[in-house]
Amino acid sequence: MRYIKYILAAIALISSASAANEGKCGPGFGSCSSGQCCSQYGYCGTTNDHCGTGCKPDFGLCLSTKKTTTKTVNKKTTTKAAVTKKTTTTKAAVTKKTTTKKTTTKKTTTKAAVTKKTTTTKAVVTKKTTTTKAAITKKTTTVKPVTTTVAPVETKLPVSTTGMCGPDDGICPGTSCCSQYGFCGVSDAHCGKGCQSEFGRCGITETKTTTIIKKTTTIKNSSTTTAANTDKISTNGRCGAEDGSCPAGQCCSQYGYCGSTEDHCGTGCQSEFGYCGEIETVSGFKYYSKCIAKNQWALTFDDGPYEYDIKLLDLLKAKGVKATFFINGNNVMDIRTEKAKKIIQRMNKDGHIIASHTWSHANIEEISKKDLIIEMTNLEKYISEYTGKKPAFMRPPYGAGNGKLDIAKTLKSLGYTAACMWNVDTLDWEKSGNVDYALGEFKKNLGKPILSLNHNYYEDITEERLLKLVEAEIDYMISNGYTPVTMDECLGLEAYQ
Repeated sequence: MRYIKYILAAIALISSASAANEGKCGPGFGSCSSGQCCSQYGYCGTTNDHCGTGCKPDFGLCLSTKKTTTKTVNKKTTTKAAVTKKTTTTKAAVTKKTTTKKTTTKKTTTKAAVTKKTTTTKAVVTKKTTTTKAAITKKTTTVKPVTTTVAPVETKLPVSTTGMCGPDDGICPGTSCCSQYGFCGVSDAHCGKGCQSEFGRCGITETKTTTIIKKTTTIKNSSTTTAANTDKISTNGRCGAEDGSCPAGQCCSQYGYCGSTEDHCGTGCQSEFGYCGEIETVSGFKYYSKCIAKNQWALTFDDGPYEYDIKLLDLLKAKGVKATFFINGNNVMDIRTEKAKKIIQRMNKDGHIIASHTWSHANIEEISKKDLIIEMTNLEKYISEYTGKKPAFMRPPYGAGNGKLDIAKTLKSLGYTAACMWNVDTLDWEKSGNVDYALGEFKKNLGKPILSLNHNYYEDITEERLLKLVEAEIDYMISNGYTPVTMDECLGLEAYQ
């Protein structure tokens, strides 16, 4: 009886230790709870980022161990049920495939439009088509289950940067689907019933299917015309075969970075992934996407203030890290409320930089010059009232207008010196704060100056997700020799006018 008590006490201690370190795994933290994987960065979860490359089998499940477990099941009843389910899925997929074939009649119209393109563009399109066929053949050979596929979409619409899709907003980026309500995403709600195939991928499958979106853009300048065939638009500041083409008006440098400087648009510029040639600039104002020094990292946040910011500020203070907050006036939280005022004053008191993200989170590429001035000055009024300072830095919502000369002139006239973009996007808003995805994006850029993008708010944010991701980023970047800096130190400019 005495031995049983000792055993129960030991189990209680183990359970207590496990609960204390919930979410983290590895040496010093222990194993993940049942059914979860321990990622290469030491976090528990069930996504491919957790269970795939770098997964630690000693502290949880991994894709390889999952397969082994499946094979050891000897119950015939379970196997039959699985087979029956798979048969049903296959039939459904076959039915959908028939429907997809009917939509190919639209291709006739698209082909007619393609014939109007220049000889140069045709050559590029032909080359891309060959690559696409090879990729599809490879997929078909590898994937055994019958899947729903959607014919590649030929379109002249722009790629959406707002998360919305349709005739006014454009097509969804990458392999995202356009839901019946006009939102981009990859869930069943986006890709299933009511999915709009003319604005993105459609179809729910057991494996990922790739939709290639053909878009040929001709960018004109007083001295140069460049044809760029873009399968996808880059969202991480990089460009090339893997990352896609730069947003409109930007050049892809010989080293695969988007921008509008002479280094990007001059010698070695890659015309197949962006504009090349001379770009007129505005003296005293620039678009930036990285810091000056190689080992600098600027941690930035968009869309605040928000109710979780006090806890975020507590974490940053405990870590000894200063950040830059690109805030709105009336987006998620009305800046005129007492709660918002206290958050902004706390940001300023703690030594963080406060910059503009426009009053209402407006797409500044789609509004008039007059409205842009209103968006900027309305917000300035309250930042100045709360802190005694007027910002010199801003970030365009959605990254819209990056490199635009007319926008640069307007912002310069208002006293701004920098539009701050980014070269590492954590996609916290799309990936629900997935730590492993974010750290994977940082890892790709190690050795270079880094300007990263996080959010104070996104649709399914929780306080735990926000703090967990930010702490993981700080620990990872410092362990890799980076120094966290605010935007003024990052760019070597004054943060306030």
